[in-house]
Amino acid sequence: MSADDHDHGDHHHRSELSEMQLRVRALETILTQKGYVDPTALNVIIETYETKIGPHVGARVVAKALKTYGMILADNGSNWFISGASDHKYRDDDLRSLKDLKGSDFEVVDTSGLRNG
Repeated sequence: MSADDHDHGDHHHRSELSEMQLRVRALETILTQKGYVDPTALNVIIETYETKIGPHVGARVVAKALKTYGMILADNGSNWFISGASDHKYRDDDLRSLKDLKGSDFEVVDTSGLRNG
């Protein structure tokens, strides 16, 4: 009996894939097995999405929102970074290109004169 071929008893193997990745894999398998999508064409579509469409779209949306609505910058002594909460609506990997933004990409607006009281 191999390591993968054993009685699971009361434990479960945890997949390293996210729920979304598992769903995509299942859909891909069904579509290719039924002959609805050619695996080679699917690879081209995925490659196009990953390199030209998908990964940077989320980052562009966030960057545009930062430009339009601004952001709050807290100076706590460390290098600055953008943080946020994970959401099932987008892939965290899509937003990694935000790390390429530099402080010089932003305009500082002094709002001290806007204080009330």
